[in-house]
Amino acid sequence: MRKNNKKVLLVTTVSGFLPQFELNNVKLLQELGYEVHYASNFNHPAYKKSCNFDELGIRTHPITIRKSPFCFWENLWAFLQLRELILRYGFSLIHCHTPMGGALARLAALTVKKKPWVIYTTHGFHFYKGAPIWNWLFYPIERILACFTNCLITINHEDLAYARSFRLGKNGFSAWIPGEGIDMETFHTGTGKVTKEQLGIPEEALFILSVGELNKNKNHIAILKAMEQLKDPLIYYGICGTGKHKYRKKLLAAAKKCGLENRFRLFGYQEQVEKYLQAADVFAFPSRREGLGMAALEAMASGCPILAADNRGTREFMKDKYTGIVVPPDDISGFADAILQLKNKQYRMKLSQNCPKRARHFCKEASQKRMSRIYQECEKRLLLNASNQKRNG
Repeated sequence: MRKNNKKVLLVTTVSGFLPQFELNNVKLLQELGYEVHYASNFNHPAYKKSCNFDELGIRTHPITIRKSPFCFWENLWAFLQLRELILRYGFSLIHCHTPMGGALARLAALTVKKKPWVIYTTHGFHFYKGAPIWNWLFYPIERILACFTNCLITINHEDLAYARSFRLGKNGFSAWIPGEGIDMETFHTGTGKVTKEQLGIPEEALFILSVGELNKNKNHIAILKAMEQLKDPLIYYGICGTGKHKYRKKLLAAAKKCGLENRFRLFGYQEQVEKYLQAADVFAFPSRREGLGMAALEAMASGCPILAADNRGTREFMKDKYTGIVVPPDDISGFADAILQLKNKQYRMKLSQNCPKRARHFCKEASQKRMSRIYQECEKRLLLNASNQKRNG
């Protein structure tokens, strides 16, 4: 059997990232003839979605990488593990994700003599227009790491402008993709439904739903405070997602303080969120920072009007008064006013008709098409580099 010399290493900080977001990329790489390897921390999965790596033809490599840069010794060991993997398997291509995965993979690739072509997908730079001053500490780090990156992929146009201002590696280029792509059939058609009655919500009530991790950045408290202002007993709010126990307690305490403990639901992690979206009247996406916002796009695909905070991610897909209503993330009165507008069923139906049309621009097929072109362009430039090295060597 002929040995496959086309090997690619995918690197992420948490192992659940690949089954959650990268299976389409695995398929594209395998179609191009690559043997796919995956390095990640398999002891700390951040997503509950899993897959059988062996059945998918993916070779896995556990490493000690941690999300926090302050886990110095674990990340130092992960760097050495990545370097050893690159030397052992001779990867021609590395595609890395997540801040720490991207940093360690690029540094490890820099230290070997036969350097692989390195792709880094940023799912949202920490720095952005209007970001707190400390977030901009990441700017010089990303600018330096870009020098060791051959292809820098972003999921929004604000980040793309920064990427294009960076000096990339030899023959490097930057590109934009519409996220990992929505499965329009799953979300637009739906697979079953959770009813309001099953959730203990009156049929005549306005049911607002959010999907995402429970953390400060997601800004769920803004919706609770807006509901407190309205004092309407027929407005309910629920969240599908998990997070740190202390923040979950904080949300429940805030709901109690606002007098909403009977109208606020925490549903936990739900693998089939499309069922809950079928029951929702409005999807709330009040995040302060988003790279794009796949949860909101999935809600749009299901025909659910969006109540969104204005940030670089939502600017990619939201059209105010067309797919929903956009307000500043700290404008509690703005959220309250938007909820009042969205109580109008006729207005919601008008917005609902527009949502899937807009979401189609971010469908799985559109994302795959762009990623296929990016991988092919990377291959072309990789071969050109190899040819030049051979000629000069």
